[in-house]
Amino acid sequence: MLLTGGQQVEWTHPIDAPRIEAGTTMRPMTPSRVVRNRLLVKVLGKCARQVEPSKVDRLIEDGDSPDFAHGMTALHVPGHCAGQVALPWRRDGGSFFTADACVNRSGLQFAAATEDPRPALTSLARLVKLKFVKACVVHRPRILSSGAQKFRRMNFDTLNLIRTA
Repeated sequence: MLLTGGQQVEWTHPIDAPRIEAGTTMRPMTPSRVVRNRLLVKVLGKCARQVEPSKVDRLIEDGDSPDFAHGMTALHVPGHCAGQVALPWRRDGGSFFTADACVNRSGLQFAAATEDPRPALTSLARLVKLKFVKACVVHRPRILSSGAQKFRRMNFDTLNLIRTA
């Protein structure tokens, strides 16, 4: 969802559009092996399965450039959710809107849970090749300098993710 000119505009990848318009929430998630994450997924799994349906105004796919931000290109990065889209922006040295590809808790880490760990790892391998200075991480503090370098040094628990896949 984006807010442009004070109005909500629902942008999403085609994979997630039917869920948004039907008001369905999360698909089943695979937690990482960290105990806290397993508990979190168990609690969230019991939350509401329905939300208020929302009309999808525009579909956005890999390689699309939103008309409101010159130099921004959508990257389809499935993993945490199948229709997840990250948005790198080639402006002022580069900014990167990570979606839920990672979290910034005591350093950059893999998300607590994913719909499918294997595509998530493939997506992360794609994202570490980007060049950017700033990163807007959905969960926790944004990164205001040396974003690409910090992203390449992320502490991914990849071995545990692959074992659970």
